[in-house]
Amino acid sequence: MQKCTCCGQSFSWKEVCKASAFLYSALTCKNCGTEHTITLWSRLLMGLFISIPMTSIIFFLDRYHLAIGYQIISIFLYLVLITLFFPYLARYKRSKNNTNEHS
Repeated sequence: MQKCTCCGQSFSWKEVCKASAFLYSALTCKNCGTEHTITLWSRLLMGLFISIPMTSIIFFLDRYHLAIGYQIISIFLYLVLITLFFPYLARYKRSKNNTNEHS
């Protein structure tokens, strides 16, 4: 799990998940108040983890003429899995407009 770049305090899974769920909002350290923003690489990774497998799932399920209910359930389950694991993959960096004076 990601840690604060200033004080080394670990961010919780819940904090990272909440920050990434709301359009990649800033993650603030509870210990020193330093703001962190998600890296571009993490955003691209999340986009790839959603778009490529989702397209494959839809193509596979549609090809075998499965009911729309199965397609929706499969997509929902995949999105839940991505949401659960993304906080472990996401990387944050110190915000450039950070007013905190810690080094």
